[in-house]
Amino acid sequence: MIRMLLSHRPGPALASYVEALWYCDEYQTAHQHERVLPNGRFQIVIDLSAGPGAVVGLHARSIVIEPTTIQTLMGVVFRPGGARGFFDVPASDFYNQVVPFDLTWGPKVVRLRDRNTTPISV
Repeated sequence: MIRMLLSHRPGPALASYVEALWYCDEYQTAHQHERVLPNGRFQIVIDLSAGPGAVVGLHARSIVIEPTTIQTLMGVVFRPGGARGFFDVPASDFYNQVVPFDLTWGPKVVRLRDRNTTPISV
């Protein structure tokens, strides 16, 4: 059960790079594993409750996640080619990869996550 799932289109400054910003809170499931189908989008997933999150490259196949560890997440879904200005390496380096976010942005990830410790109220 997802308690809250919000999706937002970015403002003009990011609109040509980012398709959507999203937030998920209190995701609960009885399944220990879930299959996520490829969607043709480069994404950032930030775990606001436990860890740094990940950069999810384009995938040619599904990936398996452990949803029992998910509590509060936020993410960025990039438009095709939109991630280019946000990473030092080309998007092809992330193909079929889920890379820990702190390996790409270093300590900036911790600062970003720490800025978002206040729950969102709707």
